[in-house]
Amino acid sequence: MEKYINITLSEEVEEEGYMNEEISRDELEGSIAKLKKNSAPGPDNIFTELIINAGDSLISTLLHIFNKSIEEGRIPIQWKRANVKFKKSSVLGKTMERIITTRVECYVESENILDIEQEGFRHFRSTTNALLNLTQSILDGFNLDNFTLAVLIDFEKAYDSVWREGLLVKLHQYGIKGKIWKWIQAFLNERNKKHPGTVHLVLGNQPIKYNPNPKLLGVTLDEKLTFSEHINIIEKKAGKSLGILREIKGIGNIKTKFLIQVYNSIIGSIFLYASCIWQTGKEEHLKKLNAIQRKGLSICLGVSATASLEVLQVMAGVLPLDLRREEMAIRDIARLNSYSTKIPIRNKIDEWKNKETVDKFISPLGLMLQQAKNMKEETDISIDDIEPEYQFQGLQASKSPPEYWRTLGSSKNRTKEQEITGKNLILNKLNTVSPSTVVAFTDGSCQSNPGPCGAGAIVIFNNKEIELKQPVSKRGSILLAELVAIKLVLDYVSRIENKTLIEEVKIFSDSQSAIGILTLNWKIENHRSTSHEIISLIKSIQKHHGIKINFDWTPGHADVRGNEIADKLAKEAAKEANQIQKEAHITVTKQDIKTAARILVNKKWQHRWDNSDTGRFYYNFHQTVSKKSTFDYPDHKTAKIIRNLRSGYYLKNYQNKINQNIDPKCECGQLETVEHYLLFCENYEEARQKLIHEIYFNTGSLHIDLELLLSIEKNDNVSVSNETLMRLLGDFICESRRFD
Repeated sequence: MEKYINITLSEEVEEEGYMNEEISRDELEGSIAKLKKNSAPGPDNIFTELIINAGDSLISTLLHIFNKSIEEGRIPIQWKRANVKFKKSSVLGKTMERIITTRVECYVESENILDIEQEGFRHFRSTTNALLNLTQSILDGFNLDNFTLAVLIDFEKAYDSVWREGLLVKLHQYGIKGKIWKWIQAFLNERNKKHPGTVHLVLGNQPIKYNPNPKLLGVTLDEKLTFSEHINIIEKKAGKSLGILREIKGIGNIKTKFLIQVYNSIIGSIFLYASCIWQTGKEEHLKKLNAIQRKGLSICLGVSATASLEVLQVMAGVLPLDLRREEMAIRDIARLNSYSTKIPIRNKIDEWKNKETVDKFISPLGLMLQQAKNMKEETDISIDDIEPEYQFQGLQASKSPPEYWRTLGSSKNRTKEQEITGKNLILNKLNTVSPSTVVAFTDGSCQSNPGPCGAGAIVIFNNKEIELKQPVSKRGSILLAELVAIKLVLDYVSRIENKTLIEEVKIFSDSQSAIGILTLNWKIENHRSTSHEIISLIKSIQKHHGIKINFDWTPGHADVRGNEIADKLAKEAAKEANQIQKEAHITVTKQDIKTAARILVNKKWQHRWDNSDTGRFYYNFHQTVSKKSTFDYPDHKTAKIIRNLRSGYYLKNYQNKINQNIDPKCECGQLETVEHYLLFCENYEEARQKLIHEIYFNTGSLHIDLELLLSIEKNDNVSVSNETLMRLLGDFICESRRFD
């Protein structure tokens, strides 16, 4: 306490360092961008929408207030109040708090102040890392015939019970001083809630009770690490969410597509949390979850819950649970492999790779690495080639793009009018450039994504046109090609000897993603090394030569000459990429891993579906698992009937197998099967003749069969689209009045 008082009374000025600099507009806008829309107001009664949609005047005012707050080390009392009932704090206080937190976090991370084992509340770290580290250590012990004794301590209301004066002393000792220290002191003092409660925390000499099923970071453990109890808990929790799904479906005529999204959100997410760890559980325990998936998909699709789970999965386009766990485990191990070796879990992975003994017990890391190995064998994508994770760089505002990015459409759906508008817009921009401006158009081309890709550019300066192109990779993405095309221009500018003639470089690219990453602070998910290399190159040119680098988006394929030339060069380079004999090492991105993992599990799913003993009737009409069905066409009710007809789990003949009290016969006296209803029942002959007539009008053939009427797969022998056939079948269903 004495140290705290001495620091508080000290008049020493300690204002150096970026933490005590004025808050910038970018920091403020970045913090605002993190606010959630449609959120209830806090005790200040300010809605987040007011701040999110703030104009220049309000932003400037907030910036002045925030800088005044940090300058004087004072905080309005409303910013420190919270509505306990709704867990809502002041919007302005939250915005300011995020700026300060980010500055402190940057400092703490860069100075390596936190314990390397700390996983929670840190960028690029997660509770899954801590769980994986512990469970892997336990199973490593099992494999060495050792046992592990874990002592788990949970401090109730840990934040509320922190010794705040001691915390402030610690911050000061670690170098967090000056204005920001004063602000944090003000932030921690005189905080109050509407309904304060008394907190009692007692640490005595009481023995720690033994718990055979402790819960750690959301995962329930057991002595043998079978995760049986955890899987039981997941089953119960997901089962309760089925009720929510039913309630949502009962609200109204909600589209099937949206119901499946809700299922994935409220049930699928329960199945996935830390699943890379507990996927090593026993098969009989894991299979319990399949029943929940069956019920959930049945609700979404409106198909009988007695239907084969495999049919429901293929019909909904939802992966089997074990394959979904495998897909996420591969993505998790790739993410962990991108970490610095300073992070403990990365060292644990390296240790496992280098050990020579064979596991007696399957461990999470062992299974994950085996799954990643399977992916490499199938796709030639290795997690060992993943690009390194960049360290947390602080809060940056993600800026909004110009309005014309949205109004000019895309090259796939752009109207002639939009094309003309786009062309005129670029021509007007070109007419305003000065003779000291280097103008460049860039483009990337990819024969498949990923696949052979190339970069092309044309540079215009001093009445000269210089064409640039470069094959990029046999296996690259369109974004990588677009970024390399921009780098070609910057490299060319760097090589110009007399740079004093150049005041500005204006680069026109048709990639909004590339421009967003380089100029609008859009999050860099993939190709980080290339992106950071370009950003560094831009800063170097600006710093050492005083040349401004500006970017503009040009609509692709809008008859803009420069863009058309760059496009031609990029396509030529993409063709040349096929001829690359020995390719330079290309790092693998998160997107590459995501794509490769999905390819692997889809192949396994397809093999399983091709060789299954169940769902063979539906298989006749939907053989490719990756082929998505049209959920609500021609309308919600009719699409549901067609789905049930395809499944075969419908009509009286099937219903009789479930309940023998139901008559299996049609009103005409024959067994009511799907084939009978669609092709032969005399009660629907008039409607059937209309159907045959319409099909003849569209295809020139009088023949109809179940494959023609119900198949999701494209029939090469039929010129009409599946959507048209579904519409005609829908007309027949309506005319027959069988389901009225």
